[in-house]
Amino acid sequence: MFPTYHVRMGKRLAEERHRQLRTTGRVDVPQSVGHSLLLIVFAIVFIVIGAAMLYATIEASDEWAEAFTGLEVWIGLLSLLFGAVGFVGVLIQMRWRAVLTLTWDGLAEQRMKKGERVTVSMTAWRDITGFSAMYLGGRWPFKGQYTVFMHLVPDAYAAYRAGLSPTMRRLDSANASMFGHGRIALRRFSGGPKALHELLDRAHRDFGAPPGPGHHWA
Repeated sequence: MFPTYHVRMGKRLAEERHRQLRTTGRVDVPQSVGHSLLLIVFAIVFIVIGAAMLYATIEASDEWAEAFTGLEVWIGLLSLLFGAVGFVGVLIQMRWRAVLTLTWDGLAEQRMKKGERVTVSMTAWRDITGFSAMYLGGRWPFKGQYTVFMHLVPDAYAAYRAGLSPTMRRLDSANASMFGHGRIALRRFSGGPKALHELLDRAHRDFGAPPGPGHHWA
């Protein structure tokens, strides 16, 4: 019952946003707050587990030096560090909350900085060949996270890679080997990834020019 209702509500939201885009020429889709809050909960769990492991190990040891010779204390430190870095990172993302703006010309990702919107990236519909999605990170019986991918034409994808840092470029190469060349995973926005996928598919059909002969990947 719940999945059917969830899918129905996602389709309705996609239809409303698509109608707004066709009527006004613009629709804003804010980044998902719920997903950020979930990440904060996971970060806190790692912090608590790490702190508990450190406390238990140190309490059980006669000296500090002895406590740091065991594997448990290093696992606790890593868990504490991972949780702390993740917690701060999510807070920064929430402060610079992203907004995906769709227009008749394309889509742009913007962030709030000092009370103003700053455009981070822009992509014209003609530079997009389509969208796809898949479940990532799931283990039976859970499917994992439904992730939406944007497929770019070769020139647009090359420009996207040129703007990445060396570290992010290596990460993108690893993603390309797993998910396919020219695909960019989109972050999670309000309404859920399935509603976003539906909206992007509709908008691309309406405003995206069909790719030319040179736009096919080898």
